Amino acid sequence: DRGLFATWLGHSTVLLKLDGFTILTDPVLSAWVGLNFGPFTLGMKRLVEPAISLEGLPRIDLVLLSHAHMDHFDLPTLRALEAQRPLVVTARGTSDLLRVPGYAGVQEVGWQETVQAGPAAIRGLQVRHWGARMRSDTWRGYNGYLIQVGRHRVLFGGDTAMTDHFREVGGAHLALMPIGAYRPWI
Repeated sequence: DRGLFATWLGHSTVLLKLDGFTILTDPVLSAWVGLNFGPFTLGMKRLVEPAISLEGLPRIDLVLLSHAHMDHFDLPTLRALEAQRPLVVTARGTSDLLRVPGYAGVQEVGWQETVQAGPAAIRGLQVRHWGARMRSDTWRGYNGYLIQVGRHRVLFGGDTAMTDHFREVGGAHLALMPIGAYRPWI
């Protein structure tokens, strides 16, 4: 329970433990991501199993959501996590997708805003992406985050193309960054 630990579970899902405080980023542990129609999902099938199952997760203190895209904001995974009653920090305009009473607390964060979630100070960072879950909800926010718990600072890029905005952070002990390049920002 002392120190900084990180385990990559797949895509943007990372299990972090900072001095005993457990954070799960963009949790997607489902076999499929997309639109759910009862027992069926219209969308992309996972190619590789996640490194851990939902049942194998430790107690999660905080869920950190970068944006509403289905490959970062998986409703079946988030609904299963409600049983643990974690705190949730999410981008502006995305909490309506959650069943808010199922969590210990839900806070939306915009760029350069900071919220406190337990011992963690979470600051929203500007990234080069977009936040719409569907074509028409273009008002939804999207973030990277600087996470600080005690002396530990972690940069979570979320989903972003190349940007100079991370220079404003001033350093971190660990940076969790996406590796893809895509139009319009190659």
